[in-house]
Amino acid sequence: MAPSLRIVACCLGALALSLVAVGAVSGTVVRHLVQMAPVLLAAAVVSSLPALGAAVSLPVFGTWLALMTGIWLYVLGIATLFRGTFTPFELFLTALIGACCLLGGGAALRLDTPASIARRIVAFAAFAALQLGALWLSFRPGISRD
Repeated sequence: MAPSLRIVACCLGALALSLVAVGAVSGTVVRHLVQMAPVLLAAAVVSSLPALGAAVSLPVFGTWLALMTGIWLYVLGIATLFRGTFTPFELFLTALIGACCLLGGGAALRLDTPASIARRIVAFAAFAALQLGALWLSFRPGISRD
């Protein structure tokens, strides 16, 4: 496995574990398991179809980086995209998730992408929709209140 591909896979794994940890400390395990599903699927695609690695991982990393940035903008009093209280451990996890997304996204941009542009666009759009759909689903009644 190429070094950049290994970094992407490890960052997806660390992102998934961090989401489980957030769920455990916040009492929202089911919500975070739903949110994590596209991350695990992206990791599986990166391992089995490396030509699509960047296309499937970039929308996942981008989504989570945007969310973590929004949380930190709220914590720092700059913007109110999110509301709530965050424990020190949750804040640590948001920083860890953000770091995974930056490192993994940077590595994904360096991946060899021999797949056709059409396949990459379809894969990117599908994983963007999967991740955003999982986020939406995770806040639906029955899931949002473990």
